[in-house]
Amino acid sequence: GMGSSSVASGDKFGIEAIAWRGGLVAWADSSGVRLFDIEYMSRIAHIDRPTGARSNLYPTISSLRPSIMFERSDSLLIGWGDCLMAMVIRDAKSTAVKKDGPTKKEIKKKTVDCTMAWELDCVACSVVPLDEKHVAVLGLVPSAGSSSSSITYTAESEYGDSQIAGG
Repeated sequence: GMGSSSVASGDKFGIEAIAWRGGLVAWADSSGVRLFDIEYMSRIAHIDRPTGARSNLYPTISSLRPSIMFERSDSLLIGWGDCLMAMVIRDAKSTAVKKDGPTKKEIKKKTVDCTMAWELDCVACSVVPLDEKHVAVLGLVPSAGSSSSSITYTAESEYGDSQIAGG
């Protein structure tokens, strides 16, 4: 029979967001964000769903979906709930010895490092890079009433202070 392979998650709630750049694909499901290397057909990492992305924290917002985007081919931005994170994907070369002899084979793996993790005072709806040092976050401020007001933030990606860009 015919075989098939799938990168998609078998999560019962399905994929909530996806981003693809070069040989990397990232997607978010209810458990977190998963990174996959298409070139080597291997999993890179699973980043747990942030604590600040639990829907029971923000009951006035019916659908709390993540925003993920590759800033560069080695940098992933994640905005989810009240969390803003930047992940850097790096090559980590390791060598392994084959079982059938002394021949060494190089195995290329990738690692992920979190270079920024902020708690926002809003719920991130969308995240986009502005330039090398700035990220724009469109967010909602949850209110006790039935409506939420939208605001926009800019944030320095090198751990600088956040600033309100528009209201």
